Amino acid sequence: QNEKNNLEIQQRDISAMYYRNNARIRAIPRQERVYSDIKRQQNIKEELFLYLLQKKEEKYMNMASVEPNTKLVDNIRLLGAVSPNRRMIGLLFFALGLVIPVACIKIKDLLRYQVSDKEELEELTPVPVLGEIPQVSHSEHIVIRENNNDNFSEMMRLLRANLLFVIDSKEKKVINMLSSISGDGKTFVTINMAMSLALLDKKVLIV
Repeated sequence: QNEKNNLEIQQRDISAMYYRNNARIRAIPRQERVYSDIKRQQNIKEELFLYLLQKKEEKYMNMASVEPNTKLVDNIRLLGAVSPNRRMIGLLFFALGLVIPVACIKIKDLLRYQVSDKEELEELTPVPVLGEIPQVSHSEHIVIRENNNDNFSEMMRLLRANLLFVIDSKEKKVINMLSSISGDGKTFVTINMAMSLALLDKKVLIV
């Protein structure tokens, strides 16, 4: 039985290492995404500026080419509104429509005080992330069971494997569960982690 449990632990350790490496490969640095957004907005502004500059030069060239001595040949006809320039206003609103959403997203991201995913947490702190636990809607405190293969149980086993890998010394026997506010699920995670360790014939005491 112990040999079987050891083989299962080794298999889960290999799976944990695979998932960690796979997550690192899929992770895209946030700085690269921010740089791409800024570069795209800069290109839009440059194109708009060049267009306005070209129109300004065409206007001055047309004004310079008009002969000073002219005479009225035909009667004045109203061809439509000259001002405001609808095309210019349309381009301006189009540019604002591209810039404002990106600016709002950036401001919202700066004002956000929560961590959205594992990759962001790894960027903010040097502390290693051992696992991710999904939120469950079970009314029972003990969810993990022997031979239970649901998503929560698999994530708890992965967390357990990483935890045992980190705690490689026999002197490290105390695990402290902490959170920023009450109701985060410390008791729920503690009970199920204790049950997960107990399934490996580990002696666990919850205080």
